[in-house]
Amino acid sequence: LISESSPEEAIKFNLKNLLLTIPGERIDPNFGVGSIRYLFLNNNEDLKPLKFNIREQIKRYMNFFSLLEIETAVSTAEPRSLKVKLRFEIDSMKLSDELEIEVSV
Repeated sequence: LISESSPEEAIKFNLKNLLLTIPGERIDPNFGVGSIRYLFLNNNEDLKPLKFNIREQIKRYMNFFSLLEIETAVSTAEPRSLKVKLRFEIDSMKLSDELEIEVSV
C-alpha cells in the first residue's frame, strides 16, 4: 500500500519485499521474486530470467509504474553478491526514484 505521508518510502519498502520474498513464503504462493535464488548463476547472461521475473511480479502486484528500468549484476568476488537496481517513475504522482538492493551469502 502507498502511504500518503511518504509514498516514496512505502513504494521502496514494497518493492524490496517483492524482490527478497521467496515464492511460497507468504499466504500468496506466487508472491515474490526470490532474488537470492539467482545468486549462484555464472554470468549476467543468466540474469535474464531474473529481470523477466522482476518485471512480471511488479506487473502483477505493483502495476502502477509508468517507467521501470531494471539493472542486475553478480559479483563473483567473495563474498558472492547479487545487485538489483530499479529506477521507476509514477506519472500520476509526479514521482521518480530508485532502489538498489544487494543480497549475499
